[in-house]
Amino acid sequence: MNPQSKIFTDKRSKNAIRIFTHYDFDLVSSAEKADLLWVRKESKQYAKSLQPFQLLNHFIHENILTNKGHITEALKHYEKNHIYSTDKSISMHDFFPETYCLNDTKEQHAFMQQQPQTEDPENTWIYKPGGNSRGRGIQILWQTRQLAANNFYPPGHYDDDANRVIQRYLKNPLLIHNRKFDIRVYWLLASIDPLLVLLYPQGKVRLTAMPYKNEDFDNPLVHMTNYYQQKMHPEFDSSLRYKWSYSELDQYLYEANITELGFCQNQLMPKIRQYIAHVVQAGKSRLLQDYPKQGDCFGVYGADFLVDENLQPFMTEIQKGPGLRMGDPVEQNIIPYMLHQAINIVLNIRKRRMTEKTLTTLHTTVGDYQWVINEAEKK
Repeated sequence: MNPQSKIFTDKRSKNAIRIFTHYDFDLVSSAEKADLLWVRKESKQYAKSLQPFQLLNHFIHENILTNKGHITEALKHYEKNHIYSTDKSISMHDFFPETYCLNDTKEQHAFMQQQPQTEDPENTWIYKPGGNSRGRGIQILWQTRQLAANNFYPPGHYDDDANRVIQRYLKNPLLIHNRKFDIRVYWLLASIDPLLVLLYPQGKVRLTAMPYKNEDFDNPLVHMTNYYQQKMHPEFDSSLRYKWSYSELDQYLYEANITELGFCQNQLMPKIRQYIAHVVQAGKSRLLQDYPKQGDCFGVYGADFLVDENLQPFMTEIQKGPGLRMGDPVEQNIIPYMLHQAINIVLNIRKRRMTEKTLTTLHTTVGDYQWVINEAEKK
Protein backbone atom coordinates (compact mmCIF):
# COMPACT_ATOMS: atom_id res chain seq x y z
CA MET A 1 0.00 0.00 0.00
CA ASN A 2 2.77 2.45 0.89
CA PRO A 3 5.93 1.47 -1.04
CA GLN A 4 6.79 5.17 -1.27
CA SER A 5 6.53 5.76 2.48
CA LYS A 6 9.92 6.36 4.07
CA ILE A 7 10.72 4.68 7.37
CA PHE A 8 13.70 5.30 9.62
CA THR A 9 14.73 2.61 12.08
CA ASP A 10 17.49 2.33 14.62
CA LYS A 11 19.90 -0.60 14.38
CA ARG A 12 18.30 -2.38 17.34
CA SER A 13 15.02 -2.90 15.46
CA LYS A 14 16.19 -5.92 13.49
CA ASN A 15 12.87 -7.75 13.39
CA ALA A 16 10.99 -4.61 12.37
CA ILE A 17 13.54 -4.00 9.60
CA ARG A 18 12.95 -7.50 8.26
CA ILE A 19 9.20 -6.89 8.14
CA PHE A 20 9.44 -3.43 6.58
CA THR A 21 11.82 -4.74 3.93
CA HIS A 22 9.52 -7.66 3.12
CA TYR A 23 6.60 -5.29 2.54
CA ASP A 24 8.63 -2.91 0.33
CA PHE A 25 8.69 0.11 2.58
CA ASP A 26 11.47 2.54 1.73
CA LEU A 27 14.01 2.40 4.57
CA VAL A 28 16.05 5.57 4.91
CA SER A 29 19.16 6.27 6.97
CA SER A 30 18.18 9.80 7.98
CA ALA A 31 15.46 10.44 10.55
CA GLU A 32 14.86 13.89 9.07
CA LYS A 33 13.83 12.38 5.72
CA ALA A 34 11.44 9.80 7.15
CA ASP A 35 7.67 9.81 7.24
CA LEU A 36 7.75 7.41 10.17
CA LEU A 37 10.37 6.70 12.82
CA TRP A 38 10.53 3.25 14.41
CA VAL A 39 13.02 3.08 17.28
CA ARG A 40 13.55 0.91 20.35
CA LYS A 41 15.67 3.29 22.45
CA GLU A 42 15.99 7.02 23.07
CA SER A 43 12.51 7.77 21.74
CA LYS A 44 12.26 10.96 23.83
CA GLN A 45 15.23 12.42 21.99
CA TYR A 46 13.62 11.69 18.63
CA ALA A 47 10.33 13.20 19.84
CA LYS A 48 12.06 16.54 20.48
CA SER A 49 13.13 16.88 16.85
CA LEU A 50 10.08 15.55 14.98
CA GLN A 51 9.20 17.37 11.77
CA PRO A 52 5.60 18.32 10.87
CA PHE A 53 3.50 15.19 10.23
CA GLN A 54 6.31 12.82 11.12
CA LEU A 55 5.26 9.77 13.10
CA LEU A 56 7.09 8.23 16.05
CA ASN A 57 6.29 4.78 17.44
CA HIS A 58 6.36 5.83 21.10
CA PHE A 59 4.51 8.23 23.37
CA ILE A 60 6.77 10.22 25.66
CA HIS A 61 4.92 9.03 28.77
CA GLU A 62 3.82 5.60 27.58
CA ASN A 63 5.25 4.08 30.76
CA ILE A 64 1.89 5.02 32.30
CA LEU A 65 0.74 1.90 30.44
CA THR A 66 3.84 -0.26 30.33
CA ASN A 67 5.30 0.18 33.81
CA LYS A 68 3.61 -2.15 36.31
CA GLY A 69 3.65 0.42 39.11
CA HIS A 70 2.46 3.32 36.97
CA ILE A 71 -0.42 1.41 35.40
CA THR A 72 -1.58 0.29 38.83
CA GLU A 73 -1.57 3.88 40.08
CA ALA A 74 -3.35 5.10 36.95
CA LEU A 75 -6.09 2.49 37.20
CA LYS A 76 -6.67 3.20 40.89
CA HIS A 77 -6.81 6.95 40.26
CA TYR A 78 -9.24 6.46 37.37
CA GLU A 79 -11.36 4.14 39.48
CA LYS A 80 -11.58 6.73 42.23
CA ASN A 81 -12.18 9.82 40.13
CA HIS A 82 -13.97 8.73 36.97
CA ILE A 83 -15.44 5.30 36.89
CA TYR A 84 -18.56 5.90 38.94
CA SER A 85 -19.49 9.12 37.19
CA THR A 86 -18.79 8.16 33.57
CA ASP A 87 -18.83 4.39 33.12
CA LYS A 88 -20.38 2.01 35.61
CA SER A 89 -20.21 -1.01 33.33
CA ILE A 90 -16.63 -1.97 34.17
CA SER A 91 -14.18 -1.75 37.04
CA MET A 92 -10.46 -2.43 37.21
CA HIS A 93 -11.28 -5.25 39.64
CA ASP A 94 -13.03 -7.08 36.81
CA PHE A 95 -9.77 -7.67 34.96
CA PHE A 96 -6.82 -6.52 37.06
CA PRO A 97 -5.66 -8.71 39.99
CA GLU A 98 -5.50 -7.09 43.43
CA THR A 99 -2.26 -5.08 43.33
CA TYR A 100 -0.32 -2.78 45.66
CA CYS A 101 2.39 -0.27 44.71
CA LEU A 102 5.33 -0.86 47.02
CA ASN A 103 6.84 2.58 46.49
CA ASP A 104 3.81 4.05 48.30
CA THR A 105 3.91 3.75 52.10
CA LYS A 106 0.10 3.88 52.33
CA GLU A 107 -0.16 1.02 49.87
CA GLN A 108 2.48 -0.94 51.77
CA HIS A 109 0.50 -0.45 54.98
CA ALA A 110 -2.77 -1.47 53.33
CA PHE A 111 -1.14 -4.61 51.98
CA MET A 112 0.37 -5.62 55.31
CA GLN A 113 -2.85 -4.89 57.22
CA GLN A 114 -4.64 -7.73 55.46
CA GLN A 115 -1.86 -10.30 55.82
CA PRO A 116 -2.52 -13.32 58.10
CA GLN A 117 -0.50 -13.68 61.29
CA THR A 118 0.43 -17.29 60.53
CA GLU A 119 1.86 -18.95 57.46
CA ASP A 120 -0.77 -19.69 54.84
CA PRO A 121 0.21 -21.21 51.47
CA GLU A 122 -3.15 -20.04 50.11
CA ASN A 123 -2.06 -16.43 50.67
CA THR A 124 0.10 -16.30 47.57
CA TRP A 125 1.42 -13.13 45.91
CA ILE A 126 3.66 -12.34 42.97
CA TYR A 127 6.32 -9.64 43.26
CA LYS A 128 7.00 -7.69 40.06
CA PRO A 129 9.69 -5.05 39.41
CA GLY A 130 7.92 -2.19 37.68
CA GLY A 131 9.83 -1.72 34.44
CA ASN A 132 11.57 -5.00 33.70
CA SER A 133 10.77 -7.28 30.77
CA ARG A 134 11.15 -11.01 30.07
CA GLY A 135 9.97 -11.86 33.56
CA ARG A 136 13.19 -10.63 35.18
CA GLY A 137 13.02 -10.14 38.94
CA ILE A 138 9.57 -11.73 39.33
CA GLN A 139 9.07 -13.92 42.40
CA ILE A 140 6.13 -15.75 43.93
CA LEU A 141 5.84 -15.22 47.71
CA TRP A 142 3.63 -16.63 50.43
CA GLN A 143 5.61 -16.81 53.66
CA THR A 144 4.90 -14.04 56.16
CA ARG A 145 8.59 -13.24 56.57
CA GLN A 146 8.86 -12.76 52.80
CA LEU A 147 5.90 -10.44 52.77
CA ALA A 148 7.05 -8.30 55.69
CA ALA A 149 7.34 -4.59 54.97
CA ASN A 150 11.09 -4.54 55.60
CA ASN A 151 11.64 -7.35 53.11
CA PHE A 152 9.89 -5.94 50.08
CA TYR A 153 13.05 -6.36 48.05
CA PRO A 154 13.40 -10.12 47.49
CA PRO A 155 16.80 -11.49 46.44
CA GLY A 156 17.63 -10.60 42.86
CA HIS A 157 15.66 -7.34 42.78
CA TYR A 158 16.75 -4.38 40.68
CA ASP A 159 17.84 -1.47 42.86
CA ASP A 160 16.97 1.20 40.31
CA ASP A 161 13.34 0.11 40.01
CA ALA A 162 11.20 2.13 42.40
CA ASN A 163 7.86 1.26 40.81
CA ARG A 164 7.62 -2.33 41.97
CA VAL A 165 4.30 -3.96 42.80
CA ILE A 166 2.98 -7.00 44.61
CA GLN A 167 -0.04 -8.67 43.04
CA ARG A 168 -2.33 -11.44 44.18
CA TYR A 169 -1.37 -14.66 42.44
CA LEU A 170 -4.09 -16.24 40.29
CA LYS A 171 -4.26 -19.77 41.64
CA ASN A 172 -7.16 -21.16 39.62
CA PRO A 173 -5.86 -20.75 36.06
CA LEU A 174 -7.51 -22.44 33.13
CA LEU A 175 -5.11 -25.17 31.98
CA ILE A 176 -4.08 -26.75 28.67
CA HIS A 177 -3.09 -30.38 29.10
CA ASN A 178 -2.67 -29.49 32.78
CA ARG A 179 -0.21 -26.72 31.87
CA LYS A 180 -0.63 -23.04 32.71
CA PHE A 181 -0.87 -20.56 29.83
CA ASP A 182 -1.41 -16.90 29.04
CA ILE A 183 -2.59 -15.02 25.98
CA ARG A 184 -0.61 -12.32 24.18
CA VAL A 185 -2.70 -9.81 22.27
CA TYR A 186 -1.40 -7.09 19.96
CA TRP A 187 -3.03 -3.69 19.83
CA LEU A 188 -2.50 -0.28 18.30
CA LEU A 189 -2.85 3.16 19.84
CA ALA A 190 -3.07 4.98 16.51
CA SER A 191 -3.94 8.46 17.76
CA ILE A 192 -4.50 10.23 21.06
CA ASP A 193 -6.63 13.10 19.68
CA PRO A 194 -9.03 11.84 18.53
CA LEU A 195 -8.51 8.67 20.53
CA LEU A 196 -8.13 5.76 18.10
CA VAL A 197 -7.39 2.33 19.53
CA LEU A 198 -7.51 -0.99 17.66
CA LEU A 199 -6.95 -4.65 18.50
CA TYR A 200 -5.44 -7.22 16.17
CA PRO A 201 -7.67 -10.33 16.22
CA GLN A 202 -4.85 -12.88 16.23
CA GLY A 203 -2.14 -13.42 18.82
CA LYS A 204 -0.36 -16.25 20.58
CA VAL A 205 -0.92 -18.55 23.52
CA ARG A 206 2.16 -19.20 25.69
CA LEU A 207 2.39 -22.39 27.73
CA THR A 208 4.57 -23.53 30.60
CA ALA A 209 6.69 -26.66 30.28
CA MET A 210 5.55 -28.57 33.35
CA PRO A 211 2.14 -29.40 34.87
CA TYR A 212 0.66 -26.72 37.09
CA LYS A 213 0.58 -27.20 40.86
CA ASN A 214 0.04 -24.89 43.80
CA GLU A 215 3.60 -25.38 45.08
CA ASP A 216 7.19 -25.35 43.83
CA PHE A 217 6.84 -21.59 43.33
CA ASP A 218 10.50 -21.06 42.45
CA ASN A 219 10.22 -23.23 39.36
CA PRO A 220 9.52 -21.13 36.24
CA LEU A 221 8.71 -24.28 34.26
CA VAL A 222 5.61 -24.66 36.43
CA HIS A 223 4.45 -21.09 37.01
CA MET A 224 5.91 -18.69 34.43
CA THR A 225 4.55 -18.50 30.92
CA ASN A 226 7.37 -16.19 29.89
CA TYR A 227 9.33 -18.17 27.31
CA TYR A 228 12.63 -16.44 28.08
CA GLN A 229 12.51 -17.45 31.76
CA GLN A 230 11.67 -21.04 30.89
CA LYS A 231 14.39 -21.25 28.27
CA MET A 232 16.98 -20.21 30.85
CA HIS A 233 16.07 -23.11 33.16
CA PRO A 234 18.47 -26.10 33.08
CA GLU A 235 15.56 -28.54 32.67
CA PHE A 236 14.05 -26.69 29.70
CA ASP A 237 12.71 -29.15 27.10
CA SER A 238 13.11 -27.71 23.59
CA SER A 239 11.06 -30.54 22.08
CA LEU A 240 7.80 -29.23 23.61
CA ARG A 241 5.50 -26.74 21.90
CA TYR A 242 5.35 -23.58 23.96
CA LYS A 243 3.21 -21.41 21.66
CA TRP A 244 -0.22 -22.01 20.17
CA SER A 245 -2.50 -19.97 17.95
CA TYR A 246 -5.93 -18.80 19.09
CA SER A 247 -7.57 -21.33 16.77
CA GLU A 248 -5.63 -24.15 18.44
CA LEU A 249 -6.78 -22.93 21.86
CA ASP A 250 -10.36 -22.76 20.58
CA GLN A 251 -10.19 -26.31 19.27
CA TYR A 252 -8.69 -27.65 22.50
CA LEU A 253 -11.31 -25.99 24.73
CA TYR A 254 -14.10 -27.21 22.45
CA GLU A 255 -12.87 -30.80 22.38
CA ALA A 256 -12.42 -30.72 26.16
CA ASN A 257 -16.09 -29.63 26.50
CA ILE A 258 -15.02 -26.42 28.24
CA THR A 259 -16.37 -23.88 25.72
CA GLU A 260 -18.27 -23.62 22.49
CA LEU A 261 -16.23 -23.39 19.32
CA GLY A 262 -15.13 -19.82 18.62
CA PHE A 263 -14.59 -18.88 22.28
CA CYS A 264 -11.63 -16.60 21.60
CA GLN A 265 -13.29 -14.35 19.05
CA ASN A 266 -16.86 -14.53 20.34
CA GLN A 267 -16.33 -14.29 24.10
CA LEU A 268 -12.73 -13.55 25.04
CA MET A 269 -11.79 -10.79 22.58
CA PRO A 270 -14.87 -8.62 23.27
CA LYS A 271 -13.94 -8.58 26.97
CA ILE A 272 -10.30 -7.83 26.21
CA ARG A 273 -11.31 -4.92 23.96
CA GLN A 274 -13.28 -3.47 26.88
CA TYR A 275 -10.36 -3.83 29.25
CA ILE A 276 -7.83 -2.25 26.90
CA ALA A 277 -10.22 0.66 26.36
CA HIS A 278 -10.45 1.12 30.13
CA VAL A 279 -6.66 1.08 30.51
CA VAL A 280 -6.12 3.65 27.74
CA GLN A 281 -8.75 5.96 29.20
CA ALA A 282 -7.03 5.67 32.58
CA GLY A 283 -3.71 6.70 31.07
CA LYS A 284 -4.92 9.24 28.51
CA SER A 285 -4.24 12.43 30.48
CA ARG A 286 -0.65 11.35 31.13
CA LEU A 287 -0.12 10.31 27.50
CA LEU A 288 -1.11 13.82 26.42
CA GLN A 289 1.51 15.48 28.60
CA ASP A 290 4.62 16.84 26.80
CA TYR A 291 3.14 15.76 23.49
CA PRO A 292 5.44 16.78 20.58
CA LYS A 293 4.55 20.19 19.18
CA GLN A 294 5.26 18.86 15.71
CA GLY A 295 4.61 15.38 14.46
CA ASP A 296 2.47 12.64 15.95
CA CYS A 297 2.94 9.57 18.10
CA PHE A 298 1.51 6.09 17.94
CA GLY A 299 2.26 2.81 19.66
CA VAL A 300 2.08 -0.89 18.80
CA TYR A 301 1.78 -2.75 22.08
CA GLY A 302 1.44 -6.22 23.48
CA ALA A 303 -0.78 -7.15 26.41
CA ASP A 304 -0.79 -10.39 28.37
CA PHE A 305 -3.85 -11.99 29.93
CA LEU A 306 -4.31 -15.00 32.17
CA VAL A 307 -7.65 -16.82 32.01
CA ASP A 308 -9.12 -18.43 35.10
CA GLU A 309 -11.31 -21.52 35.42
CA ASN A 310 -14.39 -19.31 35.06
CA LEU A 311 -13.12 -18.16 31.64
CA GLN A 312 -12.46 -14.66 32.96
CA PRO A 313 -9.35 -12.90 31.55
CA PHE A 314 -7.04 -10.95 33.87
CA MET A 315 -4.47 -8.54 32.47
CA THR A 316 -0.95 -9.01 33.86
CA GLU A 317 1.03 -6.43 31.90
CA ILE A 318 1.46 -4.31 28.75
CA GLN A 319 4.65 -4.23 26.69
CA LYS A 320 5.85 -1.19 24.77
CA GLY A 321 7.85 -3.59 22.60
CA PRO A 322 5.09 -5.99 21.55
CA GLY A 323 7.55 -8.81 20.95
CA LEU A 324 8.40 -8.94 17.24
CA ARG A 325 10.50 -12.08 17.52
CA MET A 326 9.47 -14.62 14.88
CA GLY A 327 11.05 -17.79 16.26
CA ASP A 328 8.24 -20.25 15.56
CA PRO A 329 5.41 -20.80 13.02
CA VAL A 330 2.76 -19.15 15.22
CA GLU A 331 4.71 -15.89 15.43
CA GLN A 332 5.72 -16.07 11.76
CA ASN A 333 2.06 -16.32 10.72
CA ILE A 334 0.92 -13.40 12.87
CA ILE A 335 3.55 -10.76 13.53
CA PRO A 336 4.60 -9.57 10.05
CA TYR A 337 1.08 -8.88 8.83
CA MET A 338 0.03 -7.45 12.20
CA LEU A 339 2.82 -4.86 12.06
CA HIS A 340 2.35 -4.21 8.34
CA GLN A 341 -1.32 -3.37 8.83
CA ALA A 342 -0.59 -1.21 11.87
CA ILE A 343 1.91 0.86 9.88
CA ASN A 344 -0.55 1.25 7.02
CA ILE A 345 -3.22 2.49 9.42
CA VAL A 346 -1.06 5.20 10.98
CA LEU A 347 0.35 6.25 7.60
CA ASN A 348 -3.20 6.58 6.30
CA ILE A 349 -4.07 8.80 9.28
CA ARG A 350 -0.96 10.87 8.57
CA LYS A 351 -1.93 11.29 4.90
CA ARG A 352 -5.46 12.37 5.79
CA ARG A 353 -4.18 14.93 8.26
CA MET A 354 -1.70 16.34 5.75
CA THR A 355 -4.46 16.77 3.15
CA GLU A 356 -7.02 17.91 5.74
CA LYS A 357 -9.29 14.99 4.97
CA THR A 358 -11.72 13.69 7.57
CA LEU A 359 -10.97 10.74 9.81
CA THR A 360 -14.64 9.84 10.12
CA THR A 361 -14.42 7.20 7.38
CA LEU A 362 -11.25 5.68 8.79
CA HIS A 363 -13.19 2.66 10.02
CA THR A 364 -13.31 1.32 6.45
CA THR A 365 -9.52 1.20 6.04
CA VAL A 366 -8.17 -0.69 9.07
CA GLY A 367 -7.75 -4.14 7.53
CA ASP A 368 -8.11 -6.99 10.01
CA TYR A 369 -7.84 -4.74 13.07
CA GLN A 370 -10.92 -4.39 15.27
CA TRP A 371 -11.98 -1.11 16.85
CA VAL A 372 -11.54 -0.64 20.57
CA ILE A 373 -12.13 3.14 20.64
CA ASN A 374 -12.97 5.32 17.63
CA GLU A 375 -13.55 8.92 18.68
CA ALA A 376 -13.25 10.12 15.07
CA GLU A 377 -16.76 8.90 14.37
CA LYS A 378 -18.06 11.43 16.92
CA LYS A 379 -16.45 14.43 15.23
